[in-house]
Amino acid sequence: MMFSTLRPFPGLAALLLPFFITACAGFAPEQRDAAHAERLWEMRNEALAGMSWILSGRVAVKSAQGSWQAILTWRQVADHYAINFQSPFGQLVARLMGDDQGVSLYLPDDRVLTSDDPAELLREQLGWAVPVAGLRSWVAGIPADGDVAGKAIDDKGRLRRLDQQGWSIDYARYAPVGNIDMPGRVRLKREGMSIRLVIDRWELRGDGVPGQKT
Repeated sequence: MMFSTLRPFPGLAALLLPFFITACAGFAPEQRDAAHAERLWEMRNEALAGMSWILSGRVAVKSAQGSWQAILTWRQVADHYAINFQSPFGQLVARLMGDDQGVSLYLPDDRVLTSDDPAELLREQLGWAVPVAGLRSWVAGIPADGDVAGKAIDDKGRLRRLDQQGWSIDYARYAPVGNIDMPGRVRLKREGMSIRLVIDRWELRGDGVPGQKT
């Protein structure tokens, strides 16, 4: 059996060349932009990973058990944190202080409760659980330790959405603090619970210990 040899059509390359040029022109910049945003994301995470900070704002929690709102002041130094929850009228509702080893909850009636699980302690005493271990990273716009289920970043390498530890975290606004943008609105959702943070003020600081003057 004889097989004929297929010869290239002389004008085919000329006809297809504009399509290849158009495709490459549209794809290459987008690819470069995505790689640049990913690098900015990595640099941002590195810069904030060991930074100390103070934030002031408001928190609103909704769950099947009801809703709760408070004025929030959070100071974070390495793995040490001090979080004040105040009523809308300025009265102290609770003060949470701890680190990776344990946590103490100070209540207005002078009780001091300790635990190695801050979320469970808040659930028992206040009726809702804030994921403190993850939130201290998420509130700064960086992932917590462990696997990331999904994320979306903008062209400046800032998180727009993060899925981690069963939570979906959305970032609606950033504001410049020195030479870095910090979140202004953060919303966390998981089945049966929603936490909304509005951050009015950030301070990025040097080393110190929460609860002590620096």
